[in-house]
Amino acid sequence: MEKSKNLIVLSGTILSIRENKKNTVLIVKSKGESKEANVEFVFYDTSVLKGITPKMKVKIRAHGENRKSEDGFGNAYYVKEFVGDKIEQQKRMLAPYVTNEAIDATGGYPRDTNVVLYIGTVRHVYCPTNELTILTIKIPNQDKSNQVEICCFASQAEAARNLKIGDAVAAAGYITSNTRSVNDRVEFRQSVVCRDISQIDGVLR
Repeated sequence: MEKSKNLIVLSGTILSIRENKKNTVLIVKSKGESKEANVEFVFYDTSVLKGITPKMKVKIRAHGENRKSEDGFGNAYYVKEFVGDKIEQQKRMLAPYVTNEAIDATGGYPRDTNVVLYIGTVRHVYCPTNELTILTIKIPNQDKSNQVEICCFASQAEAARNLKIGDAVAAAGYITSNTRSVNDRVEFRQSVVCRDISQIDGVLR
C-alpha cells in the first residue's frame, strides 16, 4: 500500500502574472526534462505570491485538478488546472557563501525541474491510438478527491492500456505545453506526459 500523491514540482522563469477576481494566474517557462514548456499555474491562495514578480526565477509546488464548470447553456465540462500551493524565489547556487542571493537570470541557478508524481486509482482509460493511452486517475486526500489526467506513449501506453478501472497506480512524468489554431483562434494546451508507470498494491488516503 502506498500513500496517495498529487505532486508537481517545477522551477523556471515567470513570464507573466494575471490577477483575477478569485485567483492569480502565473505563466512559468521551464526547461526541465530538456523540453521547454510554458506552464500555467492557478493560485487561489494569493497570499503566497507576495513579493513575486515577472522575470523572477521561482520554484513551485502544485497539484493537478480537473475542476467542474458550466458553459453558458448549463452544460457541465471539466477544466484541467495545475493549482499552485507554494512558491519560492530561486537562489543562486552560491547563495550560502555570498552576500547577494539573487543574480541575473542568465546563469548561476540550478537547472530547471519539471516533475509530476501521481499515486491513486484508475478512473478511466482512453486509447485513441495504439501509441497513446490517456489515464484519468482519482487521487484521494484528507477532505476530498481530485481527478487528473496523464498521457502515456509507447511502452507506457501499453502498460496503461492493461489497467482496469479501480486499479491502484503510480505514475511519474512532466508537463508539456503547446499552442494550436482552432477556428482562427489560438488555443493553449498543457498536458502531463508519462515517463514511468506501474500498478501497485493499493492506495492509502
